[in-house]
Amino acid sequence: MAAILAADVGGDLVSASATLAWRKLDTHGEGILLEGLYEVHTRTPAAPGEDLTARRVQLTDLPTGGAVKVTTRETLHLPTLPEPHPVALTQYFIPVLDTDWLAVITTSTANSPLEPGVEQVADHMAQSLTFNRGEDAC
Repeated sequence: MAAILAADVGGDLVSASATLAWRKLDTHGEGILLEGLYEVHTRTPAAPGEDLTARRVQLTDLPTGGAVKVTTRETLHLPTLPEPHPVALTQYFIPVLDTDWLAVITTSTANSPLEPGVEQVADHMAQSLTFNRGEDAC
């Protein structure tokens, strides 16, 4: 699932995006350890263009259980701008029940005034996420 907002406001491009993706980890059936996810995102070297001083990693409680929230800033090449531009990123890594799957929510914007609101979008997406085993669960 993806949503993208892009508009010309007074000659300036205003944009933000939000995605929900799924990632299968190879945990050999042992499930995903939240503390391990936290350590990985805390210790991972800076991505190209990432301002490591801006990275914040936290454990958080959601209706589905625990999750890891990562906020950071990266300087990226954007399709509509000639030079790299700082982009605010918020990600949630949410274990799906007791499976090897993660729900990954990502929001981003290159517009500083939108940063708090775009992070709130990620927060609300994470809070609203629910998982249902269904009748035929393995």
